[in-house]
Amino acid sequence: SRPAATGDGRGVTVSFTFDDGLASQLTAARLLATHNVRGTFFINSDRVGSTGRLSAEQLRTMAGAGHEIGGHTLDHLNVASVDPDEQRRQVCDDRVAISKLLGGRTVSSFAYPYGYLDSDAKLAVRDCGYATARTVGGTGACPSCTPSERLGPPDPMQLRSSVSFVRTTPVSDGIAAIRNARRHGGGWIIFVFHDVCAGCSHMSITEEQLDELLRWTIQSGATVTTVRDATRLAPAALIPGPAPSLAPGQVPFGSLERAGKAELGRAYVADAEGPIDNREGSACWMRAGFGQNQASWNRVRESRSGAWAERLTMTRFQDGDRKLMLRMDRGSCAPPASAGERYTLSAWYRSDAPVRLVMFVRREGDWQFLSASPQAPRSDGWREARWTAPALPDDVRQVSFGLALASVGTMVVDDFSMSPATTSWMNARTMMLAGVLGLVMLPLAWFTIGQGIRRRRAGRTT
Repeated sequence: SRPAATGDGRGVTVSFTFDDGLASQLTAARLLATHNVRGTFFINSDRVGSTGRLSAEQLRTMAGAGHEIGGHTLDHLNVASVDPDEQRRQVCDDRVAISKLLGGRTVSSFAYPYGYLDSDAKLAVRDCGYATARTVGGTGACPSCTPSERLGPPDPMQLRSSVSFVRTTPVSDGIAAIRNARRHGGGWIIFVFHDVCAGCSHMSITEEQLDELLRWTIQSGATVTTVRDATRLAPAALIPGPAPSLAPGQVPFGSLERAGKAELGRAYVADAEGPIDNREGSACWMRAGFGQNQASWNRVRESRSGAWAERLTMTRFQDGDRKLMLRMDRGSCAPPASAGERYTLSAWYRSDAPVRLVMFVRREGDWQFLSASPQAPRSDGWREARWTAPALPDDVRQVSFGLALASVGTMVVDDFSMSPATTSWMNARTMMLAGVLGLVMLPLAWFTIGQGIRRRRAGRTT
């Protein structure tokens, strides 16, 4: 039975929002429907159906049950760290893909990955036709905090959220946020969730905790609704993003000379998958990794060429790796590729531990690991790591690569490049054929010259 209403939430509207399209959120959708309320689920369209993610059929079922499905970029790229064209590819193409996945349904709401945005990102989201865009934070229950977002928000492209729940967040934080908004005249509380499970990630809440918060919110008299229904703002038509401009095998800023936005004072956090640091000290090169380890990055003047290089220091290692990778995007940094092509990858490094080159590919959807080179040895001076990767799969769209460290130690990296290995083979074959042809043609040439000399001599004696 439902407890009697307390009135603590009257005049307050609450939206339960869930990021990243994680498979465990199916539990949240079922639980919300049990309480006869609906939530907003922000998904990455390229990750739909991959391991640990909601499937297309599950999303269609959720949408049919009244839950809102919103956009979160194609593959969770930090849109505040990329150029305007890439922003529009990530945001616009994701919205088009979600609408298609849902059978033409309108897609109204967007959430910035990691909560990061800048003026260009806001403009891109608006230009892609979204009605609203949610960030992370901005309202709360502390004495100096703005208690809630306003219904009829002052900036629909920067909706401010309240509590972001992780494994250590008590339900009482959410209750306090609603009570605080009520004390200040009401308003809109937007909660942010990721996994819904018993400790399956560091950004999780249990089903029991979510149920407790839902029950209290409803009994408080608060109105629970989706982001779309809270604002009732109309989105614009679907607009595709711009086409990519990179040529196959083109590696932008391989010498690491252009600074990325991470070096301009922007802060970053990990996502639900663990200690992944996708900051860019150097434009187009992301600081990536996985597993249980601890490391720090610096953009340094210890270069092999030009003025800049990047230094990685791994201070604790249990498993996984850390690596400097060509950004896995949709065409500003990751070049297109052809099925069956083989690429020779190169990076220069100094390191007190072994390193290796790694290669990733994007197929129809999300990025996937393809292969790694044998270990390259430690080196006090600059040394080239060079490796010809396996032939690319038939359905490959783009490639990315980088240099990885998988132990305690320090590496400095610079001067990345890649080239089609088949081109080198064809050039060698062409040169060989030219040499053989030359050997065949040389006697014929001398025979022809000799015949001419003999004819001229015969002409002089007659």
